[in-house]
Amino acid sequence: MLKNTPLLSKQIEAILESSYDGIYITDGKANTIMVNSAYEIMTGIKRHEVMGRNMRDLVREGFFNQSVTLKVLETGKRATLRQKLRSGKEILVTGNPIFDDQGNIIMVVTNDRDMTELIKLHQQLEHSMQIAMAYKEKLQTMQKSSSFGEDFVVVSKAMYDVCNLVERVSKADVTVLFYGETGVGKDRLVEEMHKMSPRYNKGVLVKINCGAIPEALLESELFGYESGAFTGAKKEGKIGLFELADEGTVFLDEVECLPLSLQPKLLRALQDFKIVRVGGTVPKKVDVRVVCATNMDLKEMVVKNQFRADLYYRLNVVSVVVPPLRDRKEDIPQLVKFFINHFNQKYKKRKFITKEAMNLLLSYAWPGNVREVANVIERLSVVTDKMQIDPEDLPHEIGGDNVTLDIGREIPLKEYLEKKEISIIRSAIKKFGSARKAAAALKINHSTITRKLQKYDKISGKA
Repeated sequence: MLKNTPLLSKQIEAILESSYDGIYITDGKANTIMVNSAYEIMTGIKRHEVMGRNMRDLVREGFFNQSVTLKVLETGKRATLRQKLRSGKEILVTGNPIFDDQGNIIMVVTNDRDMTELIKLHQQLEHSMQIAMAYKEKLQTMQKSSSFGEDFVVVSKAMYDVCNLVERVSKADVTVLFYGETGVGKDRLVEEMHKMSPRYNKGVLVKINCGAIPEALLESELFGYESGAFTGAKKEGKIGLFELADEGTVFLDEVECLPLSLQPKLLRALQDFKIVRVGGTVPKKVDVRVVCATNMDLKEMVVKNQFRADLYYRLNVVSVVVPPLRDRKEDIPQLVKFFINHFNQKYKKRKFITKEAMNLLLSYAWPGNVREVANVIERLSVVTDKMQIDPEDLPHEIGGDNVTLDIGREIPLKEYLEKKEISIIRSAIKKFGSARKAAAALKINHSTITRKLQKYDKISGKA
């Protein structure tokens, strides 16, 4: 209740008593002159304990840890602070000075709000946000490490380790050399590495296959040319891929095919980050990251003087070895399912692989790796006229190990060996990209491969 004083009327007392907020009023010397019922309920401090008492004594006796009233009297300004009560509860208190005509503080009116529930909710919110952030970080890590992208399937530990390494090196602006057989997904890993790098928002990823461009044109493709550099050149000249990729990434695929005559110029570009156009004399500054890929042993090529040692060591700052599909068979079922779904959507089909067919796919060596999986599944999606894909629908080379199952009868050893030989030849062609390269790898003449394939196709009715 109100202390009998001319400064307050019964009407004002009634208004303050009806307030939901706790109200605590002192005079200009910090003596308590009014406490409403809401304050008693909120704090557990009764009127009779504090009425007429000075705030300094109450703080000293531990009713609360600090007083906003004393702060207002000290500064002469409105103040807000968090006050901890003897019960352990925390409240938010705001003190407002009341002045007389001479500018002296004659009262301090304090509004008090219970912070306990608010603090509890805030703590719960912070906890929930921490959990959410932890889940988000875990999800991002899983997405980057196990799938990398919507069309990048990773199940095996071998590829999981590769993806972790790619993620780490993507943040560092170093030259990276990817090793792996044709079709293992080196180009896709390079794409993901560029996306995760700081260069992604500044420049583009420019790809070039060094083995697909004639040697005479490769230098002008990489570094561009000036007007009139050679017969047939554009009058205005042409920008090269290094200039096009400024602030981005240059990806040199099949870097082993880079001519020896061009390797010193690439080395200078990597060391000085300057290029000179064909027919030009003025160096141009470029800011690029160079990433390379090969399916050859570059170190062995260095020993054979087929690749410059200084360029090899400049390119091989970080090497990423991508294992072939035959060494990570856990990835095969998921890859098959991914491509089945992809081509079902593309061709509006509803195909599925039977368990027996999947077992054959798992036992196949996949010399063409992921690219071969995609090609085989697309062919099956288009060619088979029923929903389910059975063992007999698979290409011969995939089910070829089980010759008796494939042709339904026992066959002579000579015919079996011929089938196996053709299967090996075709696998080598897929792996190395051409019959000539396959012949070199198998240590036989190119003409021998051609003759054997023609003979087999004629016998089997394919020619």
